[in-house]
Parts: sequence; C-alpha cells; structure tokens
Amino acid sequence: LTGEAAAGLLWRRYRVQQTGLKNDLPRPSGSADIKWTASPLTTVKLTALRKPEESFTAAFYWYNAISATVGQALSRNWHARLHAQAAFADYPQEQTLGAVTARRLDRDLGGGLSLSYKIGPEATWLGATYDITADYAYKRRSSNFGQFSHRDNRSGASINARF
Repeated sequence: LTGEAAAGLLWRRYRVQQTGLKNDLPRPSGSADIKWTASPLTTVKLTALRKPEESFTAAFYWYNAISATVGQALSRNWHARLHAQAAFADYPQEQTLGAVTARRLDRDLGGGLSLSYKIGPEATWLGATYDITADYAYKRRSSNFGQFSHRDNRSGASINARF
C-alpha cells in the first residue's frame, strides 16, 4: 500500500479586475491518492482532489473529484485499465445566464477503459522503451444551467516513449 498527498496554491492577478469578483485572492488546492497492489498483476488506485479552475463565466470554480482506477496486467506486454470518476464543479459567485441567476453547479460522472501494448523490453531506440495505447472515455455532465449539460464519448490512440 502506497500513498501520495499534494498541496498547492493558485494566485491570479489580472491587470483589469472584473467588477465585483475577487480575482487576486489565493486559492488552495490539494489531492491525495492511495495505491494498493492487490496481486502482482493487479493494482487499485483511489484518488481525491480539490482545485480551483479558471472559467469564462466566473472568476473561478472549485473542481472536486473522486476516482478509482483498476489496472490489470494481462500478459507480459498487455495491460488494461478501468477508470471511474465522480466530480462536481462549484462556482462560488452567482451568475446570470439568460433569465436565470444562481450559483452554477455541474456534476460529472464518467468512466473509461484503456488497453496498452508494451513494445519490448528488448526493443529500444535512443534508449527508450515504447508502448501503444488505445482508450475510450465517457462523461456525462449535468448542470443547473441546462446549456452546460452534455455527454462526451472520446476515443484515442497514442504511442509513448519512456527514457
């Protein structure tokens, strides 16, 4: 069982302040995760985080998330990961969008799957090892401002080099 904790501070300063918004205050952030090696082939990682994010409709919002990832070695070269996350974005200032004035709250639920193939380890070029990854992710956002509710389906592929 291993863990990691991180803390940070975001300090923003604009040349022209937006009326009524406190842009120059520091915003703390933090995260913590625990990784459990359930077997030589299986890992489970739990993560929690809270951080400020910039926004076009407000000075900032708080992004809060919890996630779980299960990694499984399928063979010497093949590895799979299953990921699930729940998050919410909390905007501390009221906003007016259309005829609605309220504090915006977005809720995200999502998950994904990735499959990686490690080339090697004997296959190296320039002292690096390589892997090829294909992944799929789904996210559903529900917001109290309807125009921000949406669903994402993303798929991708990558080639990674580790030096």
